[in-house]
Amino acid sequence: MAPVRTLNPEQTVLLRRIAITTFRVMLTAAVILTLLTPVPALPDARIQTQLALAAYMLAWIVIFLLVFRWQIRRVARAQHPQTAMVEAIAVIFVLFVGVFAKCYHMLSLVNPATFTEPLTFFSSVYFSLTILATVGFGDITPVTDTARMLTMIQMVLDLILLGVAVRVVSGAATRRAGNSDAASPPPGDQPSGETADSAADSRSA
Repeated sequence: MAPVRTLNPEQTVLLRRIAITTFRVMLTAAVILTLLTPVPALPDARIQTQLALAAYMLAWIVIFLLVFRWQIRRVARAQHPQTAMVEAIAVIFVLFVGVFAKCYHMLSLVNPATFTEPLTFFSSVYFSLTILATVGFGDITPVTDTARMLTMIQMVLDLILLGVAVRVVSGAATRRAGNSDAASPPPGDQPSGETADSAADSRSA
């Protein structure tokens, strides 16, 4: 019978950290999508509806920017920056997809002919994710100029998110890891027990 392989303490701590991070990411994603699901009450007038829709979208964009800034600060102060970096990137991507999905959903509610088919929130998330992944299945496409403009904005921001946002978060994690390494002295610089005892004897003499 093959011997059972046991994990050393470092591996146990790493696996526990990965499990906690995965759980926190899934919980945060569920909370974000739940908060985005409700549909706000919109006025009947067309102009007022468009203004209310624009204000709603702007509010979520501001929330996204605030969460992005908070995640960078959190990574820069984290005790385990690499784990915090993975969690921050996952949260930023989920919120990014969710905010645009909500915008598409609201446009479809105001005008069902905005896309090739009326969108539910789930199908809006699906469409936003296909834009982010540059898959482009073609089963859902924007029809009106407003929807096409919003889709183009997401395409541009996708490139910025992939090229800049991920680099900013990973850079914060690298700087934090470097500061942690610099703060802790190397093992060779710490005095051994014999050296410390000798120094104490010399001072007492």
